[in-house]
Amino acid sequence: MQRFGLWLLAAACWFAWSEPARCEQPLQAGAAKVDITPREPLRLSGYSNRKEPYQQIEQKLWVRALVVQPAEGKPHALVTVDTIGVPGKLTAHVADEAEKRFGIPRRGLVVSCSHSHTAPHLAGGIPNMFQKPLTPEEQAAMQRYTDQVAQAILAAIQLARKRLQPVRWSWAETTATFAVNRRLIKNGRWVGFGVNRQGPVDHSLPVIALRGPKDKLLALVFNYACHCTTLGPQHNFVCGDWAGYASEFLEQHHPGIVALCTIGCGADANPEPRTGLAYAKQHGTEIADQIDALLKDRSAWRPLPGKLASAYAEAQLPFEKHDEAYYRQRLKNSNPVVKQHAANMLQLLAQGRLPESYPCPVHVWRAGPLTMVFLGGEVVVDYALRLKKELSSPVWVSAYCDDVFAYVASRRVIAEGGYEVDFSMVYYNQPGRWRKDVEEVLIGTVHRLAKQLK
Repeated sequence: MQRFGLWLLAAACWFAWSEPARCEQPLQAGAAKVDITPREPLRLSGYSNRKEPYQQIEQKLWVRALVVQPAEGKPHALVTVDTIGVPGKLTAHVADEAEKRFGIPRRGLVVSCSHSHTAPHLAGGIPNMFQKPLTPEEQAAMQRYTDQVAQAILAAIQLARKRLQPVRWSWAETTATFAVNRRLIKNGRWVGFGVNRQGPVDHSLPVIALRGPKDKLLALVFNYACHCTTLGPQHNFVCGDWAGYASEFLEQHHPGIVALCTIGCGADANPEPRTGLAYAKQHGTEIADQIDALLKDRSAWRPLPGKLASAYAEAQLPFEKHDEAYYRQRLKNSNPVVKQHAANMLQLLAQGRLPESYPCPVHVWRAGPLTMVFLGGEVVVDYALRLKKELSSPVWVSAYCDDVFAYVASRRVIAEGGYEVDFSMVYYNQPGRWRKDVEEVLIGTVHRLAKQLK
């Protein structure tokens, strides 16, 4: 009898090890989406030379939310927004409200952006964007839309919470190949934009699937590292670009699901081919088809446990310093955006001093073997490639989360120079390029948070 009892115990332990999702207290999750398609004329973001409000709506825009209630601990929410980027103040407001209303801690809320260049500009985002300044009426409309987006994020979270149910989740990885490095390099220096097929790129396409009772697919979360710039400045219409189409096509193929797209470290990658609506749909189709093929191969999926651990910090990314003479010289520049940036910096200097660093939000979530890193800013590919080598577990790295405040260049990109290093900081109204040790500061913060979760 004693031997029989020991056999049962051994069998139970083996079963628990081999089928963790069925033995643990079940994870609960719910997903929802809320329409944020603009209802009045607005200026679109992403390209500085657009001078008029959008002409038409080509595709609806959405906030999508996934709320996860682990078997133990606080609820978590991953939110994706069809926008070029949310400003940090908007995320801070949403985070405060989410904690008060839903008990979601700051470490447990990520607001990820698709970085579509055919979505309305948000108040506080990319503050020195336009060559033609917004009129007072356009500014008021922009603020109304920004408020609408903030309310939609909270509404999507609330609706997702109402749909909480026991789920099993698992993850797998495939690839998509339309992202190409866009930085043209000659003799070690940046010379312009184009197609650099020898440049670094991340073609990985990790996916999380959540299934409810009777194995019903409830939600998909996927990540790909590429700019949403299939549509160019000549396309003055509302659209989610390839990311919007990828989510839309997956939701059409699997009625009732919510498909959330996060963007990886693709700040130096563009879609190829581009530009045009047909190409945006083509790239969205490639993503959706790759994920559909993955869903048919059940052997490719690895189960995740019902536990979810998380940590959050802000990495203080350091700027290079410039004096007053530097900005006064730039007042003579013929580009109105550069002149305005110089005037803005001189005004800050007159009030005191320029900021020496910027607080970049950093999340690390861990579910069993999978580590998920969420970074603020437009982060270049080197960060993801490095973290995948240095962190011991499988790694999913997303950028454009919580606060899209600037490009975040790596040591390689800083040495090469060019748009992502220098001129882009003018649009973001930052004092100048990052210091050379910025990569170590950000990577070090990720490592510190990952160690906390071990």
